[in-house]
Amino acid sequence: MAKLPPNATYTMNGVTIHEKIIPDGTRWKDAAKAAKAGFSAGSLYKKQQKLSGGTGKVQSVTVHNTNDLANVYDDGEQYTRATYNENMNSSRVHFYIDDTGAWQNLKAGTGLCAADPVGSAEVSWHSGDGATATGGNMTSLSLEIIMGETAEHDQAAKDNGARIAAWLLWKHGLSINDLVTHTYWVNKSAGKTFTDRDVQCCNPIKGKKWCPTYIFGSNNSAVALKNWKAFKQLVKGYLDGLQAGSSVEGYTTITGTAKATVGQLRAYIKAKNPNVPKSVLDMASLYLTEGAAEGIRGDVAFAQSCLETGNFAFAGSAVTLDQNNFCGMGVTANGMKGNSFPTPEMGIRAQIQHLKAYANADPLKGGCADPRFQYVERGSAPYVEWLGQKENPKGKGWATGAGYGEKILSILKAILATKADAESEVEEMRYNKIADMPAYAQPTIIKMVDGGFIGGAGTAKDENNRPADLDLSIDMIRVFVTNDRAGLYDKKP
Repeated sequence: MAKLPPNATYTMNGVTIHEKIIPDGTRWKDAAKAAKAGFSAGSLYKKQQKLSGGTGKVQSVTVHNTNDLANVYDDGEQYTRATYNENMNSSRVHFYIDDTGAWQNLKAGTGLCAADPVGSAEVSWHSGDGATATGGNMTSLSLEIIMGETAEHDQAAKDNGARIAAWLLWKHGLSINDLVTHTYWVNKSAGKTFTDRDVQCCNPIKGKKWCPTYIFGSNNSAVALKNWKAFKQLVKGYLDGLQAGSSVEGYTTITGTAKATVGQLRAYIKAKNPNVPKSVLDMASLYLTEGAAEGIRGDVAFAQSCLETGNFAFAGSAVTLDQNNFCGMGVTANGMKGNSFPTPEMGIRAQIQHLKAYANADPLKGGCADPRFQYVERGSAPYVEWLGQKENPKGKGWATGAGYGEKILSILKAILATKADAESEVEEMRYNKIADMPAYAQPTIIKMVDGGFIGGAGTAKDENNRPADLDLSIDMIRVFVTNDRAGLYDKKP
């Protein structure tokens, strides 16, 4: 028998997912199978409805167990095949998970494949509470972890399930306390609500389904509770890693070191805008130095500026070149002019700091130049993909337009693919006099010279009786500025 072909394959938190989402509009074809499931031929095969009253908002993730199939390598594929062949009665779940990976049957709002955009999470039939508005079917994502073979198989399947559960919680802005069992909903339907959610997850009701059976590992509620908490701890470990940004696949962190060079930034913008002002080319290095000072990727900021200013042509932009506002800061409604800054350095610094406000909760290294810093929920958009409010799990973000982060990433990828020509790589020049150095760096170099941190190669002096033979490259200057912003030169040696 040929393997069921997936529509797409992608990776979620280290687990291979085969997407085979039941198409909208699919209807029962087999009258006998439909009747067995309580339907009729021609009626809808899946509930065409988004979670939580049509909003697509995920309120929890529900864990189930189903049986391993004998002599089957990819159990998820077989359960998906059975679903497509109308052999699963009325049951529909979002993911079937085993030791080899997982198969996705319904939209879960992952944004990781074309068929499952953010905000599309749909109703599944898994918790036995019908169309109750606050029930599991209508509010929760469903994971069927396939177990019951060998200890090695079950451990791998459970680990895959934990990885997927953690990613879905993280993606939808949920906590570990929003992970529940099928039995949780059984109790809720029976009118039993416990203060301790884990107890409700593991409280058996006679004659009702006890699930996830293999994770519980016993019919004894105390043992089941212990094993369920152990599984939750496994999920929490993966969730903590995702929230710390240490194991996020397919997402681009804003915090970090720029990968593009100044030469690439200049070559890219010259190719996109042959009439770009020289002042823009001159200030390109500021994105990297200001970014390095705050631990933010300056190349991401430059790509954002290209988007916001139309590649510094400012056609259709709410801001103008003379404002030194290259990111639309302060433009909160049509017709608004936005903030203005005295110099390009200050405008770019404010942009970097605003990105930092979204990216993490670390304190600023220097004085705050961003007039809107206090309005940001710190750390609410650690990834470029989340800078758009529509794609952000918390509905936060820099811009309201759909796909904002992806547009920035598209530009960034093009920048990184650009070859810097010799003319663009001007940063190889050496600087001897402080007056010839970039304006943003001069206060730092003066501090270092006057503090005795650095000196000239000889005895030549400038008009201020400081060394005129410092022989510094732009790379060295950037390091000095970054260290200065970190306070490393505030005391004399």
